[in-house]
Amino acid sequence: MKKLISLVLAAVMCIGMGTTALAADINVTVDGQAVTWTDAKPFIKDGRTLVPLRPIANALGLAVFWNGDTQKASFSDGETTVAFELNSKEYVVYGAKLAESKVVKMDTAAISENGRTYAPAKYLAQAFGYTVGWDQATQTVKITSGDVATEPEASGDNLYDLTHVVVDEEDLEGTMWYFAGGFVDGVELTDEEYQEHLMSFGGYLSITFVNDSVVEMSEGGVQFLYGTYEHAGFGVYDLFFEDGENFACKFTESDGEVYMIVMPDATGLNGVYFKQ
Repeated sequence: MKKLISLVLAAVMCIGMGTTALAADINVTVDGQAVTWTDAKPFIKDGRTLVPLRPIANALGLAVFWNGDTQKASFSDGETTVAFELNSKEYVVYGAKLAESKVVKMDTAAISENGRTYAPAKYLAQAFGYTVGWDQATQTVKITSGDVATEPEASGDNLYDLTHVVVDEEDLEGTMWYFAGGFVDGVELTDEEYQEHLMSFGGYLSITFVNDSVVEMSEGGVQFLYGTYEHAGFGVYDLFFEDGENFACKFTESDGEVYMIVMPDATGLNGVYFKQ
C-alpha cells in the first residue's frame, strides 16, 4: 500500500524474540468456557504463569493489534484499550477519553516466545472489568465477567468513540467499500487532501468482501492486494492482507450512510474511511 494507506495503515507484523521457559499444563477459562490454544500455550517462568495474550483476547471478544516498530501489543473492546510493550513491567490502559489513560505496573515483564506476546492473564482481563482467580487443583486460571464495557459513547474524540453499527458477516459478504476520507494523528483530512490522495490512487480505491472470508483491495480499478477477514467480536472485523499488514475495522453511521473505518492501531487516532 502506498501514500495515505502506508501512512495511516502502518505495518503491524509480529517480530518474535526468543526466551527459555518451563512448559506447564495450565488451563484458562472465560465464564466457564475453556480457552483454546493453537500454536502457543501457557508456561511458567520465574514462578509466574504467562499466557499467550491473543487467545485470551479472542475469548474476551477484543480486537488485537501489533506494532513491530514500538514492540507493543494492543487490545481493545471499542472503548477501553490496553497496550503491552515487550520487556516492560508496565502496561497502559486507555479509556474512551485519552486523558483517562493510566500506567499500571506488573510484577513481571511482557515477553515474546516464538512470535507470540505473553503476560499474566489477570492484567489483560482485569483491565476490561473481569475478575481473575486461580484453581490450584486443576491448574486453571478462571476469568469471570464483571462490569464489562460494551458500547462506546459517541464523543468524537477518536474513531472508537463514533456511534457503533453492527454489520453481520453474512451482510458483509459481497459488499464493496470505496475510499471516502481519513483521520491522521487525530486530525481529519481536508477536502483538498482527500482529493489529492484519491487522485494518487488513480481516482479509485476500494475494499471488497468476497465469499469464503476473502478480502480484496483495488486501486484505480485494478485488484492489487488480497487477504482474509474474520469477526473479532463487538462488531469489529480483523483484516489480514497477504503483504503482512493487518488492521481492524468497525462501522459507524453518519447522515443515514454507513461508513467502515479501517484502523492500524488501537489509539483511535488514525484510520481510513470507506463507504458503499
